[in-house]
Amino acid sequence: METAKYTVLRVRKTTRDLLKLVSVLSHESMVETIDRLARQELARLQKEQEKPDAALHKEEKGGS
Repeated sequence: METAKYTVLRVRKTTRDLLKLVSVLSHESMVETIDRLARQELARLQKEQEKPDAALHKEEKGGS
């Protein structure tokens, strides 16, 4: 079994405090919270990137 690899991540104290609060409220470790939030943001940005393409294809097909 491969162990998780870690690195140091510098954040502002206020950001650390927010992450700690989120992790406590969501019953996760801070590492799990950071990972989840990063994945959620990536998914949101990728979905956002797809929207203009969908509108462009709709116009090409004669949609309004």
